Amino acid sequence: MAAGFRSAAVPASTRTAYAGDWAKFSAWCSQEDHTALPADPGLVGEYLAQAAALTDESGGFAYAPATLARWLAGINAVHRAAGHTPPGADPGVAAVLRGIRATRKGPPRRAKPFRLEHLTTVLAVIETRAWPAAVIGRRDAALLLLGFAGALRRSELAALQLGMSRSPPMGN
Repeated sequence: MAAGFRSAAVPASTRTAYAGDWAKFSAWCSQEDHTALPADPGLVGEYLAQAAALTDESGGFAYAPATLARWLAGINAVHRAAGHTPPGADPGVAAVLRGIRATRKGPPRRAKPFRLEHLTTVLAVIETRAWPAAVIGRRDAALLLLGFAGALRRSELAALQLGMSRSPPMGN
């Protein structure tokens, strides 16, 4: 019974990401002739350092520090599940990750704000009169207004669900 709750504590998307991260690390260990489980913390640090040094075709870094941190979280999760000490708990591994972040310092990428004048421009061109586009247009307008009024992120707006309230009637 407790295993079911433990499993529910981690979202399915996270479990899937961790499985992919572990598969990458296992394949790298196999290729380099190392033991993946339990992994030596120095080995995990080297794995992260090698991945951090990879570049893409444009000359930029192939992996962001946040991606490498998630890889480490996946490796740690597999170690914990198997009853081993997670290599990310080692100060040396944490130092490698801190060093990667420190060498990649740059201004944060921020999205430009969606201002009221942008909203009014978008709402003005949405079809709300002629069938069947009006149904879609009104839905889109309602979502845009709700998202703007609530200052919701895209993911928060996409996750909204319509449900019925089960509270007792008022006045009794």
